[in-house]
Order: sequence, then C-alpha cells, then structure tokens
Amino acid sequence: MADTEDIVTVFVSTIPGLEFICVAECDELFEVKSKKEGRGRVSFSVPIKSLPKLSKLKSVHHYWLQVYRSSDFFAADKPKDAILESLEKLIDNLKWRLAVYALNYFKKTEGKDSNDRVYTVTQAKENEDNTTDTSSQVLCKESISVVDHRKKKVEEDKESEQKPSKLSQMPDCVNFQEKPPALLDDDRNGCIKMETSSLDSESIFTSKNNISDPNKLITFLKKNAADIKFRVTCNRTGKHDFTSMEAARYIGSGVKGYFGWNVDLENYDIEILAFIDNNEITIAIKLSQESKHSRNVKYFGPTTLRATTSYCMLKLAGVKSGDIVCDPMCGTGSICLEGINSFPLAFHLGGELHAEGCQNARSNLDYLESTRKLGLPYDVLSWDACRLPLRNGILDVVICDLPFGKRIGYKGRNFALYPAVLSEIARVCRYKGKAVLLTQHKSAMNKALSSCSKTWKKQGTFFMNMGGLNAGIYVLKKIAH
Repeated sequence: MADTEDIVTVFVSTIPGLEFICVAECDELFEVKSKKEGRGRVSFSVPIKSLPKLSKLKSVHHYWLQVYRSSDFFAADKPKDAILESLEKLIDNLKWRLAVYALNYFKKTEGKDSNDRVYTVTQAKENEDNTTDTSSQVLCKESISVVDHRKKKVEEDKESEQKPSKLSQMPDCVNFQEKPPALLDDDRNGCIKMETSSLDSESIFTSKNNISDPNKLITFLKKNAADIKFRVTCNRTGKHDFTSMEAARYIGSGVKGYFGWNVDLENYDIEILAFIDNNEITIAIKLSQESKHSRNVKYFGPTTLRATTSYCMLKLAGVKSGDIVCDPMCGTGSICLEGINSFPLAFHLGGELHAEGCQNARSNLDYLESTRKLGLPYDVLSWDACRLPLRNGILDVVICDLPFGKRIGYKGRNFALYPAVLSEIARVCRYKGKAVLLTQHKSAMNKALSSCSKTWKKQGTFFMNMGGLNAGIYVLKKIAH
C-alpha cells in the first residue's frame, strides 16, 4: 500500500553548466543531498508528500518522477532485436503502483504548497477575459528615489482599493505568462493541450477521480485507456545499435500493451521519458506540464532572457535584502521580473535604450504589479547604458545580459561597447559591489576586462549552453573606490 511517506526519486532539468546552483537550491528547499546526473540534470529522493514543493524551484525547467533505473541494462552483448524486445518487456515489470500514486498525489496538490504561484499558458488563456492591461507610465530619465517610489505605490494602492476591478479577483502572487507559438520549445514540451477527448489529464489526476488506493488507480487508468493519450521521448548518449526513435517506439509499445493508452505526440496527457547513457537506462514520468523558463514574461522581445538564467545570475551576484540591483540593458525586463519574485526585499532598477524594449519591460513589470496587493520595488528608465543618469556609487549589484552581436547589434561594435559599459557601471557601483555579465562574445569581454583591470577583478567565469551557444557568465567585483 503506497503512502505519502514513501520515498521517490525526482529528476529535474536545469541549465547545462550551472547544475551546482540547482543542486544548492534543491538541497536547501528539500533538506536532502541532491547530485548531478549527467549534463543539465539533477536528482534527489524525497517523500511523496514533498512533491508539491517542486513548483518552488526557480532554476529548473522540468521535473520527472523516476519509475525505473538500471546501471548495466545494456552491458550484455545482445543483438539489436533482443535489446529492443527487452525494452518492450521491461514495462511490464516496473513499479507502476507507486509511480502512479505519486503522480496522482502531485497533480492533486500542485501549486498548493507554493507562495509564488505560476500560471501556465493554458491557465493564462482561460483567464484572459478576466484581465485588463495596464497602461504604460511615462518614463523618467532622472535618478530615482526609493522613498518617493514607495510613497507613490502606497497612493496608487489606496486608489485601487476604492475602484475594484476584475484584477482584484485574481489570486495573489501570480506570475502570468503569455507565450507566442513561435517561441514554443523545439521538443514541443510547451505545446498547449487541446480538448480532444471526454477525459483529459485534468480529470484523470485531480480530486475528481477521488481515488487514493494505487491498485484501484491502476484499474481506473486501464478502464479509461481509450481516453488517455501519451507519448514516449528518449534521450540517448553513447554508442548503441539502435536509435533513440527505435527505443522510444518499443518502450511506447510496452506502455500501450500494459495500460492500453493511445499514442499522441502532440496532445498527450502523460509523457514518459527514457534517459539512456551508455549502459545505463532511466525511465521516468514527466510531472511538469510546461517549461518553467518562460514564467513571468507576458510581452516578449527578440532576445528575451529565460527566467531560469536570470535566477542563476541573481544567485551568483549574491543579492541581499536592501540591495539596489540594476540591469542597464534590461530588454523586456526578465532579470528585474525574476529579481522581484526571488529577491523581493531588494530594489530592482532596469533601463533600456530602445523604446520598444523599454515599453515591453514597463508593461511586463506593471502587469506583474497589477496582480499584487502591494506596490513592487522596481522602476524602469529610458537611458543609454554608457551614460547612466545615476550618481556615483549608488548601486550594489549590476546584472546584465550584454548583446552578443547576433540578433542585436554586431560583433565589431562590441569591442567598443563592452569597455564603455564596464567603465560606466564601475562609476555607479559602490566599492566592493558586484557585476554579473552574460555574453557569448568572449574575445570582446576579455579585452574589456583587460582595459578595466584596475577597476574590476574577475572572481569567476561560468560557461553554459544557451540555445546552442557556449555563453559565459562573468562574475566581477569592484576593487577601486
């Protein structure tokens, strides 16, 4: 008999190259010892009752529930047909009772243990008619005052209480995201599920089924097999006689034979993943519906930074309560948005030269604020990052996604831009303040650091995979007054 105290193993995906940040976050949140499992994956074991906490993780994209794992599954020298047949038969011998029970428990309690609730694309579209867009405020080119900013927000809060709107009926702490179809993940993990059957995942794994016994739940899933759709995805590393598609097809055949579910690669209710690494195989059920990297943002730009990357940069900067954090090239405001959610006791300031980017950043931040009862500690200005309208030494932390010279700008200009930006942020950053800069143009960054060696000291460089590009995060410390 399964119980919420039973231990299950969870896999989470994170940014390749920054797994150590995810490990530290999982260890702190779940009070366990997690470990890196291959490139971009972290695993840990927790009681089933702790699964709802997964929604609190900021550095992860997806999470899966492990069903089976073997370190020497492909060690024996077998012909291709025999290996594929063993993959198909493997499904009958897995511990589905505990896995399905844990999945059902997670779906019932998802979001109930999180203070920072995240709205998915599907939920966003359902609530679209109940929301109104906030008008953009006039952008100021002068230096900001934290006290004046908060006074202004208090006055606006009082006015909003007197004029109730549809937004006041929405739950607190909502991170709304509206993801355009062009920005869906390449692996289609972000696909919006269509209503194509009388029974979907919302009615399978919710309180509607009212089933807590694992055996009865298995029977329920087999009985309603005609209305349940699934797909199998295989990630393979190493040399094998078979392809990833062949492995996925045979595993899918085994699942269909065991449960009777129908295969649907687009509008699936359940996704099963097989991780094959040389002789090792891990089979898991996907818990997350959509990637968490696109949370917060409603208005996208050509180079919108992922929320998971923004969080990792904020963690590398060591943001503390009371810090003034600035993104001098904020674009659509991704770093500010994540900073407000993850570090709400710091003040977050963003600026952008291009009018459209500045407008999108303001709209994203204003929309986030409209879903809260209190004003948020932020502001967005229109400025030139090489001539900031700020007084000397006012900032504690500077975090910036510099232009790579691909979609925005061009590489030749970066050799002049990077030194100018480093010099200017050194002027407005306090002594021993930090700068965390992201770029893929390493030669321009190294040249800029050489020219500013008396002002900035490089504390570390962390290389990561960013959309197929080998980008680097540079952590700097100001060493001159």
